[in-house]
Amino acid sequence: MLNTSLYMQFIPTVKALLAFVRRPNDLQWQLTAKDKLKLFFYCLGFEILLTLFIIFPLLYAIDSFITLKSSAVNYHETFLYTLLWMVLFLPYIQELIFRHFLRYQGFKARVISRAKWNRIFPALVYMSSLLFGLLHAFNYENTGIWYFLLTPFVVLSQLIGGLIIAFVRVRLNFYWGFMMHAFWNFIFALLLPLGYAFFTQPHIEKSPNYSITIEERPFFESNRPQVLKIDSSAGKIFAMEVKQYGLQHLLDTLYPSQSWYVSDAFVNVNFKSGNGVSKKEFLAILQKEYDIEDAGQVR
Repeated sequence: MLNTSLYMQFIPTVKALLAFVRRPNDLQWQLTAKDKLKLFFYCLGFEILLTLFIIFPLLYAIDSFITLKSSAVNYHETFLYTLLWMVLFLPYIQELIFRHFLRYQGFKARVISRAKWNRIFPALVYMSSLLFGLLHAFNYENTGIWYFLLTPFVVLSQLIGGLIIAFVRVRLNFYWGFMMHAFWNFIFALLLPLGYAFFTQPHIEKSPNYSITIEERPFFESNRPQVLKIDSSAGKIFAMEVKQYGLQHLLDTLYPSQSWYVSDAFVNVNFKSGNGVSKKEFLAILQKEYDIEDAGQVR
């Protein structure tokens, strides 16, 4: 049994992870439950540091260049749906597809020699991580040539994450790899949206001609009604009540002949105007709070 007690500190664990990335090998460590937890959270912490200091700045730079067009919200995105689908089901299925086979056991041990398995194992790790990363290119709706050229950088988080999960899966076992994937999705699909909603104040603006309040909601609440009421006359909007409506959907409803793109969110909107505003003026009001672009130019 390999003595791994020295690895169960942050820096040595990161060095072991980087050594695995440089030359993956199929070696499972025999650790105590406490040391498994340490390895799990050291790897998670390392990935979070990479995300904060490398991935986020990189995505910000790419978005300023081509505008990354995320898929619009859908009305299944309740808290429970996100928990079951994004945090549990999808990570489990993806781990079955991309990393479950990364151990020399079962059928593989009967048909492939250990020496051959050791030779092809690095390629299997790299290929599974590459395919896992490229799968997430479908998180965006961009179709332009620059997006495809920049795709490896757009999905760099998933490429790195795939290698880190592979390390955890091989050194521990499949279920620890699944938990790494699920915990990561829990942070970004549940924890961060809830934290953003908790700390973000509604956008409130008042002028002599109108008042507007926009409140973003992290998830669709199926027990609450979805409302879209617009009081308009002679081409002007006098009042609007919106509850649990996708901001992108609202733009598509108001401007059917013009395609606008915005980073989508569930919103509640309360708008009133004594003299009314035109649709063009209402768009300008929204653009004070949101970066709304011509969808035809988002490539």
